[in-house]
Amino acid sequence: MHSPQGQRSECVGKLGKTVQELFISLSERENLNRFPSDIPEDDLIAFFTLSTIDKGLLLDRRGDHNRLGFALQLCTVRYLGYCPDDLAHIPQTVTSYLAKQLDITSPVALILQYGQREHTRTDHLQEIVDFVGYAKAKQTDFDELEAWLTDRALEHDKPMLLFTMACEHLYKSKILRPGVTVLERLVISARQHAQQQTYDTMASILKPDTCTFLDSVLDVDDAIGRTPLYWLKYGATSNTPDDILNGIEKIEYLRQHHIEDWNVPDLNPNRLKFLAQLGQQSTNQSLQRSAPERRYPILVAFLLRTYEEIIDELIELFDRCLADCYTRAKGDLKRFQFGHA
Repeated sequence: MHSPQGQRSECVGKLGKTVQELFISLSERENLNRFPSDIPEDDLIAFFTLSTIDKGLLLDRRGDHNRLGFALQLCTVRYLGYCPDDLAHIPQTVTSYLAKQLDITSPVALILQYGQREHTRTDHLQEIVDFVGYAKAKQTDFDELEAWLTDRALEHDKPMLLFTMACEHLYKSKILRPGVTVLERLVISARQHAQQQTYDTMASILKPDTCTFLDSVLDVDDAIGRTPLYWLKYGATSNTPDDILNGIEKIEYLRQHHIEDWNVPDLNPNRLKFLAQLGQQSTNQSLQRSAPERRYPILVAFLLRTYEEIIDELIELFDRCLADCYTRAKGDLKRFQFGHA
């Protein structure tokens, strides 16, 4: 099969520190910085019921607004792992539930009054963090979280999923969740590190001639009237001789470019599987638009998996053909024996 020469074979070595846009929209950012609009009753009881020890912390607070505000921050840290700055959008079910336990009236007005004293809120939050065994994130925590996220990013590429996983990790580690933008940038950095690790692992494969071949996989091949990417994506639908020959042609095409010699033992198997799935799901246009440090690892993973799958498929097709031949031969023998009985 003809292998057209691509126009994009820009193999790169070390990835630059590319600036990626923040991925969380304004509306999502507002929601992440606010208290949830609805609290399930089970959560309300589990996280907002004040213990005797909790109430003891409130005895020396001056004024009902400080008692209620302190209680609200205390329970919110336990529930969310942080306390939103905006107290005006706390569900009334929460403030009323706490106010009832403290025998306080007009909770909404009191919370608004409490929210006006930022210094008081900050002092209370620090006291609460110490009391519940939480800690504010330090630089070492951010470094550890970024390393942890990089490992996750080797298996998952969706930024919002990584963001959610980071929040859950901080919650389990009892580290107060930092601002949304801080975590957002950590996710971006982790994804870049995962991409760099992947590219470095494949560096021995990504020679200029290999990159030219990989780009040609995305170009329409006149011999088959489609791109090799599309051609390779779809397996046989039956065990006819034409299907077997088509599979053999695919193997020959891949072996022309020595894919059987490609070796990436140091790459996380889940990362390889993930990249191969991306290749299976992507169009040639979307991959052509991708940066080379993203495009080439996806294509390498896709072709490696495809090569193995085609070999397995051919073995299965051949077995079916043999079984069909045996069945037909057995039938012919019976008819022959019957005709000469």
